[in-house]
Amino acid sequence: MKAIYKIFSLLILLMVWGCDGYLDEVPDNRTTLDSAEKIRELLVDAYPQALYVFFTEYMSDNAGDKGIIRPEAHQMSTDSYFWRENFSYINQDSPQYFWNNSYANIAAANQALKGLEEIEADEEEERVLRAEARIPRAYAHFMLVNLWGKTYNPLTADSDPGVPLVTEPETVVFEDYSRASVQEIYDFIEKEIEESIPDIRDDAYVVDAVKFHFNKEAANAFACRFFLFKGDWEKAETYANAVLRGDVMSRLRDWNGKKSTDTFEELKAEYTDPTNEANLMVTESTSWWGRRYTNQRYGITVDIRDNVIRRHNPTGGAWSYRVFGSTGYYNVPKFAENFVPNSPGGDTGRGYLEFPLFSIEEVLLNRAEARLMQEGKIASAIEDLNLFYSKRILDYSNSHVVDASSIGEYYAKYPEYVEPLNPYYAISEDRKYVLQAIVDARRIEFIEEGMRWFDIRRFHIPIIHRYGDSEYLVEQSPRELPGDSPIHQLQIPQTALSILEKNPR
Repeated sequence: MKAIYKIFSLLILLMVWGCDGYLDEVPDNRTTLDSAEKIRELLVDAYPQALYVFFTEYMSDNAGDKGIIRPEAHQMSTDSYFWRENFSYINQDSPQYFWNNSYANIAAANQALKGLEEIEADEEEERVLRAEARIPRAYAHFMLVNLWGKTYNPLTADSDPGVPLVTEPETVVFEDYSRASVQEIYDFIEKEIEESIPDIRDDAYVVDAVKFHFNKEAANAFACRFFLFKGDWEKAETYANAVLRGDVMSRLRDWNGKKSTDTFEELKAEYTDPTNEANLMVTESTSWWGRRYTNQRYGITVDIRDNVIRRHNPTGGAWSYRVFGSTGYYNVPKFAENFVPNSPGGDTGRGYLEFPLFSIEEVLLNRAEARLMQEGKIASAIEDLNLFYSKRILDYSNSHVVDASSIGEYYAKYPEYVEPLNPYYAISEDRKYVLQAIVDARRIEFIEEGMRWFDIRRFHIPIIHRYGDSEYLVEQSPRELPGDSPIHQLQIPQTALSILEKNPR
């Protein structure tokens, strides 16, 4: 394996402890971690400050070409939509930006863990801080391997190249790393999860900041997602159960209740609000997604609006998601940008976005899938699906309750909506249509959030992007991404391409 050029830990530490004239001073004078409080402050930088949504959403089949109606496109949306190997745009919201930020998060966590070895701290406080450092470090590796490595398959994971596994703080600017295998990355993440979650304490955080940390529910939600991707159904369900306690229905976003009458601005403000009980963890990241997800050439077209969001479903009812905007600007209002000018009243600055990384809806749908794949739990999986539908179907009533038979009848009647789901494990006939219903629900629920791309990867779903100046889909040219395409693995960022093993094309 070849070396990868890495400076992330030094950069993040310099940024944490001061920027004025830092090139003129010895870094160690600014990075001494001699107290639990300083380590706690450093751990703020172990959390994501970059988003994947801009490129994963436009790479997925949740985006179409609006044609001549909306001819302008940001370079990022074009690079993503056409699955380009090398993104020409490398700044905020790009894959390279996400890669760099993720390793900066890992570097901060590693430095905090090293600092904990060298200070005297209360034993309980040390355990809590150690757990807080390990969980975001595991999450960063998880996101990296699920964007730049192959989706997990136990038969090939030992030989599938993953990403560099970084567990120690760098003490020099140049450090040697190799691409760990997907299996090595997954083994590392599993150990971090199982050893850390018992030590997470919500009362260690300021009350108003709990949702911006890996609190207990968020950590369990992450664990549920991880074990679902790995195919360990029992563990995925166990971690989901740690979140889905009490009155789950009251915590779900009520698209067929209050949200059915909220204004456009109210919907945007409420969706990402950390006080929203549906949101388990929220990050505030630099991003232009809040202003661009509605007005790019690529995005929600008339076809996607009608055949994905407004399409009929196994309940026989209509989805209650609300689509705003006219042709060329269709959107489900979810995001409100916080623009911070470089100077008071200035026109230049940076956009920030609060973005939910984990939600109660994801955990519910993930548990449904985990239950479905276990013997004797198909009915339990459908119970979760019905709970989800109860807040998503217009004028919901008992007539909308589904069972295995009605779900099967629906997809048998509309075979065009049955996707070739091909994970590494076999799907029995009695599970096939229920799994499709769960995948469909997840696609619609997280539209504009970039999550669909991960199901496309996991299930090897072939998709087609059409393009052309015509606003009519039938007049556009198709470009297919096969289910086994190597493009499912992003190319290693150009800053590391010359010294790190490339992904095949």
